Amino acid sequence: ANEMEALTLQNKIDICISMLPIKNTGLVYEKLYEENIYLVIPKGHIFYEENNKEIKHIPFPPSKLNHQKFILLKPGLGLRRLTDNIFDHYAISPTITLETNNIENAFRLANKGIGMTIIPECIITRDQLKIESNLYTLGNPVYKNSVVISYKKDVVLSPAASAFLKFAKKRYLQF
Repeated sequence: ANEMEALTLQNKIDICISMLPIKNTGLVYEKLYEENIYLVIPKGHIFYEENNKEIKHIPFPPSKLNHQKFILLKPGLGLRRLTDNIFDHYAISPTITLETNNIENAFRLANKGIGMTIIPECIITRDQLKIESNLYTLGNPVYKNSVVISYKKDVVLSPAASAFLKFAKKRYLQF
């Protein structure tokens, strides 16, 4: 996400699909869609509930996640920025077991018990992966993953970029 934002600011690309938060004030964005994010707690973890097969809100204070093992996306990626915001909000210092560039890998590893992770809803709905873990929402209000198209502030988009923006907004209206 950081790299793509830098390329947008350098006029090397016109637009960028990314996730909030975007902290660079030189960029503006339009929301495509919003989805839940889930805390993944693997089987065998102290917080795992054997009889819970439904997605529900976290049943304990999130601060209890302090010093727990996590598989996270690498710093600078959109979901990692959101995850870091959640950790900051609840004063959680995770024990990072592994950092990856791939959300699906983080989920698969968490699902096998390597550590917990935080994933967007699309990983469950789009990929239809086997879930062997508890899934919980976090926050009050519940934290969401907002997918946006960002572009440089005060710049007129090229016809191609404008057409893509229009297409993407129309395509994601269903979400």
